[in-house]
Amino acid sequence: DASQRASAKQNRLLHETLSAYFDETDKNRKKQLLAEAAVLGAYIKRKGNLIFAGDDGSVSACELRLCFHESLSNVELLNADCYLDDALPDEMVLPAQAAMSLYDSYEAAIEAALPDIRFAFVRIKEEGEYIHAIYSIVSSHDLFSAVFPAEASISKEDDTWIISMSMAKEGKEI
Repeated sequence: DASQRASAKQNRLLHETLSAYFDETDKNRKKQLLAEAAVLGAYIKRKGNLIFAGDDGSVSACELRLCFHESLSNVELLNADCYLDDALPDEMVLPAQAAMSLYDSYEAAIEAALPDIRFAFVRIKEEGEYIHAIYSIVSSHDLFSAVFPAEASISKEDDTWIISMSMAKEGKEI
């Protein structure tokens, strides 16, 4: 189905992570692997919800907020400090593709940073006819290797990665 196709990579990573968990003997490493599995599982679940909710071509800002909130809650299992600053109005409706692009770009950054995420900050706001998203992630891992939409901008200062995207409310990235 569409949900399985959309999260095939994350399903594979989840399977690999759980296999490593069952093979691991170190208690602390097992705990870390289980937290990574929770992060991947939350994305898989929420991506499926976005696909289902967006079946009519649109997704509410509330649904997108729930996706980020649950995902960040699971990143906290890695002992990361996480914050969500979602300033989209509750009544706002986004094109499904725009919501998925925002969530997928966040997930690409988180996956590339795993398991070394010390801080994650997500800001999503509306400005005029545009939606702006900024993800700030502190990690020693290389996020330049992650696959982001062409319109995403990525920069690094010390161990802080900044990923930003803007798109028209109609869903077209700018």
